Amino acid sequence: MKKILLLLPAVFSIAGMLHAQTLQDATPSSEENGPSQRHVYLYEDFSNSETYFDTAHWDLATDTSYKALYYTAFSNAGGLPPEALWGYAPSSGMSRRMSGTYRLVSKPHAVPADARAYIAVRYDYYGNVASDSGVRSFGLSARKAGDADDWVSCRTVSITKSLAEPTRLVAELPAGYRGEEAVQVAVCFQTQIDKAYYSLYFDDIEFFSYPESHYGLAFAWRGRPYAREAQTLDLGLCVENTGNAMKSCKVSYTFDGGAPQTLSLTFGDTLMPGETYTLSGFKPAGWETAAKGHHAVEFWLSEADGVALSESAIVKTVKTLSLIDPETFPTYAYKPLVEEFSSSSCSSCKPRNETLKPVFEELGDRISVVKYQMYWPGKGDPYYTDEGGVRKLFYDIYNVPEIFLNGRRDPASGGAAGMKARFSEKINAAAWFNMAFDTLALDADTNIYVVFNVQSSVPMDGLRLHTVVLERQTEGNAGSNGETEFHHVALKMLPDGKGQPLSLEPDSVYTFRYAFDMKRTFMEEADDLKVVCFLQADNDSVMQSAIGDVTMRIATAPDLPVAVETTAWVSLPVYPNPASDNLYLKGLRAATVEVFDMAGRRKYRQTGIDGDYVLDVRHYRPGFYLIRVTEGARVAYAKISVAR
Repeated sequence: MKKILLLLPAVFSIAGMLHAQTLQDATPSSEENGPSQRHVYLYEDFSNSETYFDTAHWDLATDTSYKALYYTAFSNAGGLPPEALWGYAPSSGMSRRMSGTYRLVSKPHAVPADARAYIAVRYDYYGNVASDSGVRSFGLSARKAGDADDWVSCRTVSITKSLAEPTRLVAELPAGYRGEEAVQVAVCFQTQIDKAYYSLYFDDIEFFSYPESHYGLAFAWRGRPYAREAQTLDLGLCVENTGNAMKSCKVSYTFDGGAPQTLSLTFGDTLMPGETYTLSGFKPAGWETAAKGHHAVEFWLSEADGVALSESAIVKTVKTLSLIDPETFPTYAYKPLVEEFSSSSCSSCKPRNETLKPVFEELGDRISVVKYQMYWPGKGDPYYTDEGGVRKLFYDIYNVPEIFLNGRRDPASGGAAGMKARFSEKINAAAWFNMAFDTLALDADTNIYVVFNVQSSVPMDGLRLHTVVLERQTEGNAGSNGETEFHHVALKMLPDGKGQPLSLEPDSVYTFRYAFDMKRTFMEEADDLKVVCFLQADNDSVMQSAIGDVTMRIATAPDLPVAVETTAWVSLPVYPNPASDNLYLKGLRAATVEVFDMAGRRKYRQTGIDGDYVLDVRHYRPGFYLIRVTEGARVAYAKISVAR
C-alpha cells in the first residue's frame, strides 16, 4: 500500500511544547474569536486522549459512523497525528466492511443572520485499484436540527483514484442557514460494499463563520525576496484568504512609501477561507531603480468581489525586499545537513552504514547528521518515531536506505570518498542565515531544555524550523540485518515532525526555546544526546543547520518559558489572572492579539486593535494559555490561567 497504517492503542497522548506560530501558519482557531474575525463553533483534530474525537462536539445519538472509525499515528491527511480514517484493509487491522452513508454529525449551533458559515476538512485517499468511479464519495453537508433526513450537500467529491497529495476541502453553507438557531454540519462518506483495499484519511474538521462583510488577506513571499544587483528578482506573492470567500479582488501596495499601485487578481475557482493563491513573477514598481539595502512593501486588500473595503476594514502588512550589497550584508558559515532513512531490518542498510560511519566520524560536527529509523521492511526498526514517518512522507520515500543532502536526494555513489566529497563541498560556504545554541541541558528527571538563536541577514518567508534530539549511539534497536549499533538516531522532533513555520525579517535575531521529557522516547543513555536544528525552505532546500552536544546538567528546570518568542520579549500586563470570563489588556496600538494553548495551537487571532481591549475567555477550557501581542517590532507575552 502507498500508506502504512498504524492502529493506535485506546489511550494516546501528544507531548506538545508551547510554540508561537507565524502569521502564515494555517493552524485553525478552536475558540470564539472577536467580532471582526472568525467565530469557530467546532474544531476537531482527533487528539482527545480518551476517545480521539471530542464528544462535546458531536451528536452521538446514532454512533455507527463513529464506531466505524480507525485512527492512525501518521499525517497522511496533512494534519498532525493522530488522524481518523474510514477504510478496509484487513492486513492492517481494518477488517470492517462498510456500505452506505456514514456521517460525523455535529451538535447544533446558532448561526447569526449576518454571518457566512463554512465547513472544512483535510483529507487524503488511497485505493489499490486504478479507479473506484461511482463507488465512493466524500463531502460536507448541513441540516437544520430536527430535520432528521433533510441533509443538504454543501460540497461533495467523487473519489475515483488515489490522491497525489493531501487536500483541504472547504464548503460554504447555503444562505438559507443564516439566522438559524440550530444548525448541524457533517463530514459524509458514501461507499458501496468493498471491492478492494482503500483508506480515507481525514483531520482538522472546522465549522466556523465570518461576519458577512469581513474580507481579509495575509501576505507572504514565495521564493527568495532578495537578490544581488546583477540578479533578477525571482519572486511570487502569496495571498492567503483570511476572510469570506471571494472570486476576485484588488490588492494595493506601496514601495518605500511611494504612490499606491494596484494588482487585480481573479481566481479560477472561488478562493475559500484558508486557501492560498500565488502571483508568480511579482516585481514591485520601483524595484528596478532601488538602492542597495532593505526596502518596505506595504500591502492591503482594497477591494473584494468588486466592492471597495472601507478604511476601517483595511489591515496593512509590511513585507521586506532586499537588494544585497556583499560589502555590508553579513554572511555566516554554512553547515551541510545529511538526513538518512534506515532500518535495522534492512539488509542493504548495514553495508551503507558501515561505509558512512568513518565519513561521519571524520567530518564530525562540521556537518549535521540525522538518521530516521523506518518501520519497514518486515517488522521494521523498533526505534521508529511518528516524526520520522512525517519526514518520510515529506520526501516521498518508500525504500531504505535513502540519503538526503541539504534537502535533495543524494545518489550515494562513489563509495565513501564520493559521499565525503559531496558532504564536504559546502562546509563553510557563505549563508545568509545563522543558527547558534544557547542552552542544551538535561535535568535530573531527564527533561531536555533547548534554547537557540536564529539570525537572518535577509528576509525570508515559507521556512520551517526543525529541531531534532538524537542519540549518538543506540544498540537496543538491533534487528535482523546484523547491525549491533546505530548512530545519530532521531529520538524526538520538536515541536513535531512538521516543524515550526517561520518568517524572518532581515537584521533580526530570533530565540527559540523547547523542553521535553526524554523518558517518553527510546533514549538509552542520557549522556550521549545531541541536538540538530535546521531551516528548510518551501522548495525543500536547507538554508542552514547546527549540531550540538547536550553536556549541561542541571538539578531543576531552568527559568525558561516553554515557548518560542523573538528577542523583542517584554512582559504583558493582563488582569485578572486567573480569569473566568473576561481578560483586560490596556493601551494597545495597531496591535495583533493571539492566544495559544499549551500544545502550541493558535486559538484566537485579531488584528488592528487600538486602545483598551477585552478578551472573552468564557468558552475556553480551564487551563493555561499564552497571549502574544504584536505592535510593529514590539512583541509581548503573558501566560494566563482560565479557571471556573
